[in-house]
Amino acid sequence: MYLAHHQLELLLSLLLLLLLCLQDAVAKDEVESLNITVGTQRRAVLEAIAFGTFLRDVESYVDGEYQLLTPAPSPSKGGPGRGPPRPPLTGV
Repeated sequence: MYLAHHQLELLLSLLLLLLLCLQDAVAKDEVESLNITVGTQRRAVLEAIAFGTFLRDVESYVDGEYQLLTPAPSPSKGGPGRGPPRPPLTGV
């Protein structure tokens, strides 16, 4: 999916606003912050990926062995909280 130029500008403006608000909150000690090195951040991300992969594998195993998980309703059937399916975006 490609974003139109004005959509991309709006998204970047919102991200900049969010970053400025976060920096302001940290400067005013309204939120706690933590400084970590790039290496520590990389290890944390890799651990999160490994843990997510482990959870997915366990969920697949449990679903295959015990059939505990029920499938979500199809969006085309209008499950709970869903309206009719949206038409695909065109001209973007």
